[in-house]
Amino acid sequence: MRDSIKSSGDIDASNVAKTTMIVASISALVLLLGYLFVAALHYFLLLFAGVLIASFWTGMARWIVAKTGWPHLVSLTLAVLGCFAVLVGIFWYLGPAISGQFDQLFERLPSMLDTVEGKFREYEWSRELVNMVANGEGMSETPQKIAMQALGFVGTTFGFLVDSVLVIALALFISANPKMYRDGLALLFPKRNRSRISHALNASSYTLFMWLVGRIVDMTILGVATGIGLWALGFDLALALAMLTALLCFIPNIGPVLSVVPPALVAVSNPELQVWWVLVLYVVIQVLESNLLTPLIQEKAVEMPPALLLVMQVVFAAVLGGLGLMLATPIVAVALVLVKMLYVEDVLGERLEPKGELETNP
Repeated sequence: MRDSIKSSGDIDASNVAKTTMIVASISALVLLLGYLFVAALHYFLLLFAGVLIASFWTGMARWIVAKTGWPHLVSLTLAVLGCFAVLVGIFWYLGPAISGQFDQLFERLPSMLDTVEGKFREYEWSRELVNMVANGEGMSETPQKIAMQALGFVGTTFGFLVDSVLVIALALFISANPKMYRDGLALLFPKRNRSRISHALNASSYTLFMWLVGRIVDMTILGVATGIGLWALGFDLALALAMLTALLCFIPNIGPVLSVVPPALVAVSNPELQVWWVLVLYVVIQVLESNLLTPLIQEKAVEMPPALLLVMQVVFAAVLGGLGLMLATPIVAVALVLVKMLYVEDVLGERLEPKGELETNP
């Protein structure tokens, strides 16, 4: 009797020890994976950037297939070559002028900031603000510091080129056979859910495609309108400022606000220009864009609550930096599609299909 009790106690102790070891091992594995995820977060963002570009190329290739009936790889090759041809054409015709104007803009930056400092010191409230920014240091050093920080940001050319090559390579591999990667990811889920997971990933790809198309159209229209407006106001750096506006407008909400700063600095530092006309120009363009262009773009894209998007942009910018800010919107768009399809529809039973979908093949 005692032997059986003792044996039973040994078995229970052994089971407890095994369970403890399993729990400890799983916990350590989760912590390790969490640490690796945080440490490699930059590369996960690059992977998502590759997926974003791949979704764009795949969407273009599917459009070509629908119009011509050509094979996917032939259509994808035309889509990729067409994108690079457009970029090369833009840099070929506008690159020298834009580069020269950007050089002038950076050369004028210290003097522009000095002029702005002088303007601010003319008023009591702004003088206190300047002193707070200076933090007890001479403001004469601030323009040089800001210029050096800007040049340091631009000077990370090598890292940018490496990241760009990695993103393009990922986009090419994924867009060449998107079904393989989509089905491979679906295999990580139970068999009964794989079809739905694949469907949700396909809808996410469509959302990314439509979002990026909308952003490109938006950036193009805003850049052209801004360039024409600044040229009409007499800006000699209108082309560079318009390009900067178009690039910043890739980031919804925050980008358009930041885009008004460079032309405002140029206007304040030039007595022949009026900063108020610059503000009026940007307000008119942004109002027209928000009330006419954005609603048309969002008709076929996922709707994103502005407050949620702004909060996520701030969080991504604080935690992940500039790259996180750039990719915050498409990440939120994909998250909304997955939540709607896999939770709201499948778990809660509501019917909220995305606004559009692409075929699951290829």
